[in-house]
Parts: sequence; C-alpha cells; structure tokens
Amino acid sequence: MDDLHDRTTERRQVTVLFCDIVDSTGLSERCDIEDLREILLEFQTISSRCIKNAGGNVVNYIGDGIRAEFGYPLASENEAESAVHAGLLLLRGIQELSERSTATIQEPLRVRIGLHTGVAVIGKAGLGHVHDATEIVARLQEIGEPNSLVISGETKRLLRGKFSLRPLGMRALKGLSRKIEVFLVLGEALEDDAAHRARHRNALPMVNRVAEIGQLLQAWELAKTGRGQTVEIAGEPGIGKSRLALELIDKTGLPDDLILAIQASAQHQNTPLYPIIRTLEQRIGIRKDEGAEANSARLREFLATTSAGDEEQYMLIGQMLGLPTHGTPSATVPDAQELRRKTRDAVVQLLTSHAHDDASLILVEDFHWTDPSTIEIVERVAGQIGNAPILLVITSRATTIRSSSLMIRRIVLQRLDDDDCRDLAGSVVRDKPLPSQLIQQIVARSDGVPLFVEELAAAALETGQVDPGARTRDVASGPAEVPSALYDSLMLRLERLGDAKAIAQFASVIGRSFSHRLLAAVASEHHNTLEPALERLRASGLIGLERNDDEKVYAFKHALVRDVAYYSLLKRQRRELHARVAEEIEFQLPEIANREPDYLAQHLSEAGHTSRAAQMWLKAAKQAAERSANLEAVAQLNTAREEIRKLPAGLLGLNGTIWS
Repeated sequence: MDDLHDRTTERRQVTVLFCDIVDSTGLSERCDIEDLREILLEFQTISSRCIKNAGGNVVNYIGDGIRAEFGYPLASENEAESAVHAGLLLLRGIQELSERSTATIQEPLRVRIGLHTGVAVIGKAGLGHVHDATEIVARLQEIGEPNSLVISGETKRLLRGKFSLRPLGMRALKGLSRKIEVFLVLGEALEDDAAHRARHRNALPMVNRVAEIGQLLQAWELAKTGRGQTVEIAGEPGIGKSRLALELIDKTGLPDDLILAIQASAQHQNTPLYPIIRTLEQRIGIRKDEGAEANSARLREFLATTSAGDEEQYMLIGQMLGLPTHGTPSATVPDAQELRRKTRDAVVQLLTSHAHDDASLILVEDFHWTDPSTIEIVERVAGQIGNAPILLVITSRATTIRSSSLMIRRIVLQRLDDDDCRDLAGSVVRDKPLPSQLIQQIVARSDGVPLFVEELAAAALETGQVDPGARTRDVASGPAEVPSALYDSLMLRLERLGDAKAIAQFASVIGRSFSHRLLAAVASEHHNTLEPALERLRASGLIGLERNDDEKVYAFKHALVRDVAYYSLLKRQRRELHARVAEEIEFQLPEIANREPDYLAQHLSEAGHTSRAAQMWLKAAKQAAERSANLEAVAQLNTAREEIRKLPAGLLGLNGTIWS
C-alpha cells in the first residue's frame, strides 16, 4: 500500500477554479503574435499571483486557460471562500491588463471564470481526478458573460452568505447527465452588522443553554447599571457560541445602533487590526467604490457624532484606515511608539464612545483568529469599561484573554445530550419528518455538536440517508461523503497533525474505537512514530483514552473526524487495511473473533474477502439468535445473503454451503 504519511494519493474535497480567455483564437488571427504573447504571459503572471495570494495552487495551464485548486495540499476552513476571492481578484487584475492590451494590440482582454467543489483523487502529480469536477468547471465558465465569475450550487453552499450572488437557474452542461444549479458572483456581500444579525435571526431555535443564557442576561443587567462586564464564551467549533450571542441580542431587544460587532477572519490572522478596521469601515460607511476624499469626509462626519471627534483623532483614525486627512499625526507625535500608543488609545475611545446613557454591546466573534494588535485593543477595552454601561462578549474556541488583572466571566459550552440533539434535528427537518432510525443515526454521529446535527439532518433531507448500509458496529459506517459544509474544518484539524494524520487514518479503518495492540499491528511500518503520534492526537483533542487497564483502548471524540480520516483513503487502501485488521483478529486475537464475529465479518466484507465474510456473518447470526437477539440475527442473515450473492456459483455447494 502507498505510504500514507508521504501523502502519495488520497481523496480530498477541493474547489476547482478554471479561467479561460474569451476568443483567444480570434485574437491570435487579428493581433501581432509577438505582442499577443507578451499579453498572455502577463495574464499567466497575474493569474498565478491572484490564486496564490488567495491560498490556491495552480495545477496547470490549458491552452489559453488556467486551472487551480483550493483545499490541497493544505486544507482550510474556507476553501470555497478563498476560491471566490481569487476569482474576484483575478477579474480586477484582468481589467487592468485589458487596458494595456487595448493600447498594445488594440483589443481588450476578456475572461470567463468558473468554480466548482467536489471530491478529488490527488497524487504526486497533482489533481488526478475530481469525479467530473474538472469537466464541470470548464463547461460552467462557458455559461457566463465575458469578465464574469460563475459558481455551482455545491460551491455556493460553502460560502455562508459572504458573497452577493445572482441565481442563473438549473443548467444542463455538455457531457453531464444531470443539471446543476448555477450562480453569478456579483461581489462580496456588503451587509453591515444589522443585516448580518437579521439574516441570522431566522436561525433554528436554540436548544437548551438555559443556564448559559441566564449568565449572559445577568451580566447584561449589571452592565446596564454602569458596571461594565466582559464575558467570554468558549467551546469547540460548531458548539453554538455565535448562536448563544445572537440569543442574547434577541432577549435584550437591543437596537442595532447599540451593537458593535467585530468579526475576526482566519484569512487575516496576521493582518494588523483587520477586524477593527473592517468594523470601523462598516460603521463609518466607507465605500471601496468611491474616492478617498469622499470617504475622508464620511470619517469626519462620523467622528463629529461621537465624543472622540477632535482633529488628532481624525488624523490617527484616518491614517489607520488609509485615508488622506490633510495632515499627519506624526507631525504632532514625533516618536513611532508614541504614535502607536495614541492610535491604540484613539481606537479604544472610538469603540466605546457609542455608549452614552444607553447600555450597549460589543461582540467580538472568533477571537482565536485575531491578530496580536486586535487582541491588545480588545484587552484594553475590557480593562476600561468597568464604569461604563457596556457588555463585552467574546466568542472563542479556547480561553484566550489571559490578563490576570481583568475580571472576566467565562462560559464554556458543553455538547448537547441525545434528547436535545433530536429536538434540534426535528427543527431542521420541520414538516418533513425523517424515520426514527435516521434521526438516531444523526444523533449518534453528531456527538452532541449542534452544527453537526444541523448539517447531518440537512444532508439527510437532500439524500434521504445519513449512514447507508449501517451495521451494528462502526467499522465502515458513514456516508460516502461527510457533509461538504463540515469537511474543510475537520480535514484542517487532521492536516495540522503532520505525520500523526497517517496514524489517524490507520485507526479510522479499525473503527470509532480502537485498541493500541490492534493499531500497532495494522500500522507496523510506523512503529517508531506510533507513540508520539498517539500523544499528538490526544493533545489535539481528536482522540481520547477510553480504557487503560490491561490494554489501552482509544476512541475518536467525533465520529465525523473518524469519517473524514477514513474517506480520505483510497478504496484500495481501505480494502488492504481492512484485510490487515481481519488477519490480525483471526490469527492473533481469536478471542475477538469468537466474542464479536460480526466485527470480524465487517472487516472481511470491506476487504472483499467475500466467502470468509459470509461465513462470519452466518456465525454472528447464529450467536445473536442464541441470545434471543432476533432483529440482529435477521439483519446479519440478510448481510450474509448479500455476501453469498457476490460469490461465483462454483463456491456454493448443492445445498448452498459455502466452500472456502
């Protein structure tokens, strides 16, 4: 089998970008070939720069087009968003190049761009195959007008409303049997904080969290009396931190002008003050499509409505926003450190100046992604609101404000119990109830994480199933694909493990739960790195020690993390690893084969050892019947029958006996 840790070949979700020059053949006929070559070389340079700056990887140049992928070699939590950003950057870059092209060859340069998200088999040579995504994205861009960016419905689902789109309907693409949904990208969504919250107020009802919302409301009541409060809501991805903050806004009935939302971005973790600058631009009304002078005037008008509106403040904030202010703060502040300090003071004063007599809320989302300068600003705000009617709420995946001098309430969100998960799944499907067995699969695989419940339930509505062919144990159970909206963040957690990712893949074949002994046997070529890898997996929170008596037994903390690791393996790799597991159980751990024949049978089935698998399914059915577990016995007999049907006739005796 391919060495997994060398990343030779694996299955990955990627977003593919294809950019093609319009009427390139006509250009070559009408223009001087040498001049055209220079324009085309510049097109390639601009394309490569835009794609790489957005986090993508250029795969190849196809004639006069370029193909790129996002999500490989490193996963990200927002590969589709990055791809759309790259497409928009590329359109702007080509617009500038077109002006030079018109001057040089008397012809404008125009392009069409398409984006599609799908599953790829990727090897050393790059993109081996993306099901039909490569063909889809090439046909997709043909739908658009010149200088347009069109995307598929699969990509649109991952954008979280961050871009303005125009539906183009269901389209038939040449060579594709099914129609796909197509959208035209108009640009980034220009919604302000109020529009963002309005969009989320149609979210699903919040399940449980009674104690947590009570703590937030208590902090709010104190803040209203002029005793400012800071609350940090912490928890793992998808646990409902933002949903809890939105529930607070709904409960308090705060008007939008008394809410200041600061949203950090994974793509800008090293961009100084990015969340602060973006928030101020939205609040002030800065428009990218208007001149700097007009935006400077807006800044002055905005500052005039606050208590922080003197001339120095105008110059300091204007410089930070990159606006001309007809004067430089450095003229009155000679030292760079002093300039930095005064700018920070001005920002803190501006962020807190909207609170006068009325109590207000400052909400900082995804604090774990903030840059050091923003962290400093937020900590200073927390330190200065003690006597102000301000509630500062911070959402983060971990406790991140560590200043011992700050009084901070911390709310750590726990996973939902099974009943709450059922209620949440019911809210997703609404008037389209799912079978109870399907709901139970959603509950089991979500592990109490609200986002997982929502996405699994939504996937079940679309496909009619969550866990096709599920059996009594989770060796190879799971969907053919993890819901695409969850895939990126889960794969990213595996990618961050380095070499330990390969051990997670080996373990995923054994099942949700796996013994140290069995893993060591299956991953024997990694014996020198096994222990450090297991420690890294435990430290990352992806696995936990389930038992540590006579034998160590570990378990994936999330069923979906196990699924992502498992389905990143090629089918032939899975078959070979299942065969290893089955062989180890049969010859080294016969007690498991005797105690749990269905477990061995599943590995044999997945390995393609059909005859032996059928025998073990029959043994499992007999054992279940002896224990009066009749439903399980029937299910195992049916599975045995499915395996027997795969056998050549020569392997069956006259009475149906299996000859091995």
